[in-house]
Amino acid sequence: LLTSRRTWWVSQGNLSLSTCTLTYCGTLPTLHFRTQIFEQDPLQILNAILPLYINGQMLRMLQESVASELAARMQAMQAASDNAKTLKTDLSREYNRARQAAVTQQIMEIVAGASAATE
Repeated sequence: LLTSRRTWWVSQGNLSLSTCTLTYCGTLPTLHFRTQIFEQDPLQILNAILPLYINGQMLRMLQESVASELAARMQAMQAASDNAKTLKTDLSREYNRARQAAVTQQIMEIVAGASAATE
């Protein structure tokens, strides 16, 4: 039963690299080595791969900056929506208080008029 596997590169001279795989089967670890020989000089390989790596890192940084900008915009819009809801609630409450005061004033005028008419 394979439970865990880790692989890493081990340098062996100028033209060969070995992959070392550590496999845990149950509780017993097993090491497997596999040597790979390159036809080109490692410096040439590095010179070919390094620009691709840098381009990949630049792309990752640009994607992260776009993602963080979008997250900031979403957070700002959420805050604006919450503030608008609070403002709507406060204005609605203020309007209802003013309307209720006007209704109460009209009722008081009607009662005062009725009591004056009965006297």
